[in-house]
Amino acid sequence: AALEANRETSQADLARLARYALNLTEGDDRAAAQALIDRVGELCRTLKVPSRLTELGVTREQLPALVAGSQGNSMNGNPRVISTDELALILERML
Repeated sequence: AALEANRETSQADLARLARYALNLTEGDDRAAAQALIDRVGELCRTLKVPSRLTELGVTREQLPALVAGSQGNSMNGNPRVISTDELALILERML
């Protein structure tokens, strides 16, 4: 979800990483970034990393507390500012 949420802001960096890590030689930045996002998704499925918050026991009722608790230092490293409403939507989609 984080890669998707930051795709537009970080597309050039994701594409550069994709070209290096996946040995891509063709395609524009958008296609390369998508290839990286897809590969990370495949890797997470292979490693059985939970992709839904409900798999971790998170309920819809807990989302407001998660949003509030996520606005601290952990968001400082994000490549762009994510509003409280956008974060709530992202987490809602991850249920």
